[in-house]
Amino acid sequence: MHFDLEQLLELIDYFTYYLQRIHHPREEIIVKDYLVYHHPTVEFRAVIEDLSAQHRDLEQLTVQLQTLIQAVAQDTPVPREHLITKLARFLTLQRAHMEFEETHIFPVLEQDRDMADRKRLETALATAIDPAFVRGMELACEGLRQRLEDYLPLS
Repeated sequence: MHFDLEQLLELIDYFTYYLQRIHHPREEIIVKDYLVYHHPTVEFRAVIEDLSAQHRDLEQLTVQLQTLIQAVAQDTPVPREHLITKLARFLTLQRAHMEFEETHIFPVLEQDRDMADRKRLETALATAIDPAFVRGMELACEGLRQRLEDYLPLS
């Protein structure tokens, strides 16, 4: 897949603004709620700590990558291999993070949630992050999502 510089900037903005300011904070709220109301095992508490550490690591890597891509956009010389290596690491960690959530977090949360949890979380999530900001980000990311779907086969 080939992305031009404008597309890379748009992607990194998505990771910076949507994932870091909406998606990951929502996950943290859900996980903290689970800790309070479900008394998880010591093992699952360690998994939750790993999730939070991954969020912090991904945030740092995203900032580094954003700085690097912005430097390229401003015609600052950046070795191509350095950029490719940083992008590959970023994508590898993002993919591993999603697999970690799908394997270790979501199944436990889904299994143990009830209607009271869902209502409590709905309220907590609505007050934690401005819904207008969320909708604005979703609309801003729609064009990016469509271009990615054009590039990536769905099957």
